[in-house]
Amino acid sequence: MPSLPRKLVKRAAMLLIVLTGVSLLSFALSAISPIDAAEAFARRSLISVSPEQIDLLRVEMGLDKPIYIQYLKWLGGLLRGDFGVSLITRAPIADDIFARISLTLKLSGLSLLIVAVTSVSGAVICAARKNSPFDHAIRGITVFGLSVPNFWLGFVLLLIFAVKLPIFNVIESGSSLKALILPAVALAIPSGSSMTRIFRATILSEMNKDYVIYARARGLSAHRTLWMHILKNSFPSILTMLCQNFGYMISSCAVLEKIFSLKGLGGYLADAIIGRDLAAVNACVFIVALIFVAVNTLSDIVNARIAPRMAGGVPNV
Repeated sequence: MPSLPRKLVKRAAMLLIVLTGVSLLSFALSAISPIDAAEAFARRSLISVSPEQIDLLRVEMGLDKPIYIQYLKWLGGLLRGDFGVSLITRAPIADDIFARISLTLKLSGLSLLIVAVTSVSGAVICAARKNSPFDHAIRGITVFGLSVPNFWLGFVLLLIFAVKLPIFNVIESGSSLKALILPAVALAIPSGSSMTRIFRATILSEMNKDYVIYARARGLSAHRTLWMHILKNSFPSILTMLCQNFGYMISSCAVLEKIFSLKGLGGYLADAIIGRDLAAVNACVFIVALIFVAVNTLSDIVNARIAPRMAGGVPNV
């Protein structure tokens, strides 16, 4: 098994490769878009726009230069911590992101907590009581959860708990816990349904391995074997999937933040896409990719610390 420092160096190299690829892809998609960012900005900001004004604005925004020049200029600003100025808010993009990212992290963190508690506990019970009525019921619920989009769930939750049963307001002020409950539940249901099925399959796979037979032969009860050995050996893969799911949640917040009128990073990205604010779009995509890779790297480090034998392919018995 490679040492932790070597693993960190390898992960850092992969981080740079992924972030470089994401930024290149983001710029490439911006370049092939049929919508001219300068024209969109001019028509949004001015009442009457002439082609000459659009050309001048394009030069001012640097959009007249080749795409690789624009990319290198953006990359140079990134290395200085400067993402540029937003065409919508007219403020530095780094300040906009810093002001909004905490709410998105809170929303994704609360949703991940809901997913972890419900999916792990549900998967353990389903695996321990395979093909029981409870197992069949959870399968049906998870199929439903996987079949509905989270934005539809957001509207349904608003209708039920803000209109029919006015427990919440349609628009909650601030970023309090109450304001995040409904969007967190809407974000968690599809992810939790998927994770429950995956965790159940993971636990059932561990139950069929030789070390479980050995543990039962030593006189351990099925309950003790499940909690002391099977879950312990399933934890690295479960943690990895939860961390990956956190990255997906960060990127899935955009629509829900718009539905619930939350001023987070996802809503900022959605506004930037609609307003053709390319610098803000590229910055948001870069930040989301950075969070995704960083969280997965953290999960690998934690797994290497708490389950080094599993990292080498040997289960803990």
